[in-house]
Amino acid sequence: MGSRRGGDRRRLRAGGILNTESSNGRTAILASVVLAGLTACFGAYYLPGPLATLAGLWLILGAPTVLWTGMARQVVSRLDAAVLVAFGFAVVTDFAVLLLVNFGGPLAGYHRPLSEVPLAAGFALVDLLIGALSPQCPPVNWMRVRQLAGLKAVAGYGAACLVLAVAGATRLNNGLGPQVSMLAYTAIAGLLVLMLIRHERYAVEVLELGVFFGAAALLLLTSLRGWLITGHDIQVEYEVYRINLSGGRWMIGNYKTSYNACLSITLLPLALTKLTAISAAGVWKIVFPLMFAAAPVALFRSVNNLASRQVALLSSALFLTFPTFFTDMAYMARQEIAFVILGAVAVVMSDQRGDARLRRYTMVPLLVGIVLAHYATAYVLVMVLGSAMVVTTGWGWLDRIGERRRNRNGPPAAAAVQAEADPAADVWDYGDWDYVEAPEIQTSESNAGESKAAEVAEVGAPGVLAGRGRGGLRQRIAALRASGSASPKPAGPAFVTLWVVALTAVLAVGYAGPVTHTSGQLTSTLTASWREIIGDTSDVGSADTSNSLVGGSNITDTQRMDAYLADTRTATADDRDAGVLYPQSVIDKYPTPITAIPDLPLTGVGNSLQSVGLPVASLNDLVRFGIAAAIQLLLLLGTAVVLLGLRYRRLRAEVTPTRDQAALAIGSIAVLVLLTLVPQLTVDYSVLRALQQGIFFFGAFMAAGLLWVLRWCGRYRTPLLAAVVSVMVIDLTGVVPRLTGGYQPQLALSDSGAYYDAYFPTPEELDAAVWLQSVYDRIPPDAQQTMLLQTSQDVFERIQSIYAGPVEGSVDPLMLQPGSYVMLGHAEVDQDRASIDYRGTSVPYVYPTNLLEDLKDKIYVSPGVEIYR
Repeated sequence: MGSRRGGDRRRLRAGGILNTESSNGRTAILASVVLAGLTACFGAYYLPGPLATLAGLWLILGAPTVLWTGMARQVVSRLDAAVLVAFGFAVVTDFAVLLLVNFGGPLAGYHRPLSEVPLAAGFALVDLLIGALSPQCPPVNWMRVRQLAGLKAVAGYGAACLVLAVAGATRLNNGLGPQVSMLAYTAIAGLLVLMLIRHERYAVEVLELGVFFGAAALLLLTSLRGWLITGHDIQVEYEVYRINLSGGRWMIGNYKTSYNACLSITLLPLALTKLTAISAAGVWKIVFPLMFAAAPVALFRSVNNLASRQVALLSSALFLTFPTFFTDMAYMARQEIAFVILGAVAVVMSDQRGDARLRRYTMVPLLVGIVLAHYATAYVLVMVLGSAMVVTTGWGWLDRIGERRRNRNGPPAAAAVQAEADPAADVWDYGDWDYVEAPEIQTSESNAGESKAAEVAEVGAPGVLAGRGRGGLRQRIAALRASGSASPKPAGPAFVTLWVVALTAVLAVGYAGPVTHTSGQLTSTLTASWREIIGDTSDVGSADTSNSLVGGSNITDTQRMDAYLADTRTATADDRDAGVLYPQSVIDKYPTPITAIPDLPLTGVGNSLQSVGLPVASLNDLVRFGIAAAIQLLLLLGTAVVLLGLRYRRLRAEVTPTRDQAALAIGSIAVLVLLTLVPQLTVDYSVLRALQQGIFFFGAFMAAGLLWVLRWCGRYRTPLLAAVVSVMVIDLTGVVPRLTGGYQPQLALSDSGAYYDAYFPTPEELDAAVWLQSVYDRIPPDAQQTMLLQTSQDVFERIQSIYAGPVEGSVDPLMLQPGSYVMLGHAEVDQDRASIDYRGTSVPYVYPTNLLEDLKDKIYVSPGVEIYR
């Protein structure tokens, strides 16, 4: 009895919050699936909205996650890791079900298969099948959950952050001030500070919950801005979804673009809107951000599998505080979903206790899911895995070099004895000797109240490195002497193998090519990149790389405008001669000088600082540039410290990476350098988004670099670390610039700025689009073919769901056509400012409205909108 009780305790500690199995649990889950399937068929019409929504979400996301957890528990060692992996599987399962219904429904007589009954039946049947085949997971011990250290504090604080985020965005949408949003950002910073200071006291599960709350609040502050679909990519994503919704069936031929190939923005939101009472806007503004909030939790778990909870928490904090996370990710649903699955991949790859072969096989459906969710994320992942494979191969060569050196210098025990005699001596063995994993080593705290576990290894096991420090070294020497081995036995093969890389590449290219025929963007990018490498085309890249420490584009707006004008004049010369465009001599009378989006005016605080001699605007610019440079330096410094720490033990790096972790980190850095140095790659795929993706692989290295920098602080290191993170959150989110003025407005805190001008739809613009559509509908069909509307690409994306006539997305004077309708949005009308997009960078210029007044008639006027003909 005592032995059994002790075994139960060990299982409880290893799994976190597990209890004994219940035979009735699976039956109840399967019964709920049947009930949810019946409810989802008609619930949205006959049941209260919340009840129908719960039924649909359970059928689509909840039940698959719960049912897959048992299988995931066979792959990873912890329940929280299993839930994250199961959530990734649930998303991939949704893709599979939707494809099955989409292509199988017509065979069963449903010509519009993406309707409620086929979708609900498909999800229910697949969930039941998973429940019948998947292993059962032990149920949760809810008493254990309620007793987790720090749960009440973190849950209450996190819920308050969510409430403040929703309230702040709502107030701004109603024309009120940003004070509540600023308070929300400050509260999120406080939540991260609380967890960093008490990371040793709080349970790991509680820290993960706090990361989720912080991520969700940051995302909602951005995603909830505007009552309509607001943002850059999201407006195109929504239009693609709308096209598939109207047809009742997904067909890639209806809209053959890479967007339409992303099931994350076509089939998945369609299922969510059909089987729940959530509107389409609600799916993009609420559901997708909340799903994406699981990604930084997966990052925490993947790092905590190999390092301490402090390193894992700091890695997640760096992921959250990177500006792309809270300014852009909420506008890219396809990448949000892809990152959720990528987080599950990171968890599987980092869990060293599971069987390597089983973990590789588990990755296969997840890799398929990434390809189906977002093409660019898959392409970058292929590049990272390929680079990691090259690094691993290089280490293999170094293994052989080290083996030959050890054979020449005698048994390694002699070198170990020398190191014991001289602790300052550097001990370096190439390859596997430095990257071996002990499957039973506990390197991070897994339960509340546990003290930090000592790193222990079985010294007699082949290929296992003994514990750190002099005691560990003595064990290692004793083991080597006892074994009499002339050299350490090499570890097993690397996790990232050739077939994993090849399979990912085949899936990505195959889906974009033969399957969907949407590889045009990939082909053009590769062709243009190669031409740039050999010097045949322009080397002007995106402004995203302007703060890069390893090169990139430093072209000024004036140079970009000059290059754009030269290219456009050359490209339009024939049409201008044919009378399709206005003569160049006419256009030259109306100059378009470049301008700049004005900074926020100085507030009372800003004026006070200015009065004592502090240049507020310059200081804001300096702080932003300093943080950008510090992030890059942390990446380089952390990587150097961690890798050199394998040789120079006195560096005392906070992370001892596995070989695969080190290879993936180096591979990610290599991909970032490539994206920065090849201009076309910076244009077609944002370096900032690639860096956000790379944090999944090198986030622990950045955290180790920051901890190493602050090592001199002793017991004050944790408070200082919390202060650094809080400053990053408060400044980068725009709270400090909004408090002082003297910096560019950010959409989450202002009704102005570059993002507001480009991506914020106004009711007046939509009313104008309705009027234009009525004009278009009233004219004869032959006249409809010649009714051309010219408007900026930004305005077009804001009104495309309303106006269905022919549109050209440009109001550039060089592109204006006689006889066309020209619609100006709130930026052109209220600010006299338009912009051109040249090689991935927007360049604002003064729009010559008097040109339209001289050449055309004004036929529609509304606040912030003018239409000419």
